[in-house]
Amino acid sequence: PGDVPIPEVFNTKGFEEIVTIEFDIYPNPIAFGNLNILVNGYDEIGKSSIIISNGMGQEVQRFDLNELDSNIHLTIPIDDYSSGMYIVQLATSRGISVERFIIER
Repeated sequence: PGDVPIPEVFNTKGFEEIVTIEFDIYPNPIAFGNLNILVNGYDEIGKSSIIISNGMGQEVQRFDLNELDSNIHLTIPIDDYSSGMYIVQLATSRGISVERFIIER
């Protein structure tokens, strides 16, 4: 068996860069009060949404953001939420990032 030549140049036309946007949720777990969602250091990712879903995948709350600046801080009262696991999605034109938080009472 001979060596298989490896091309030195790959054509990446048609492939877009997928960017994972990291964000923080605190406190986690939480019992009462306010949940904080903090997105730092990402410029120009365009129209964005932050979607909170319960453990069954049902949308509980949505925040549509026209432009996401380099820093955003949402404070969300959770006293009306039931105990359990929740999913937070940050959906942007550059990708979707997911985090989870738990309400323990």
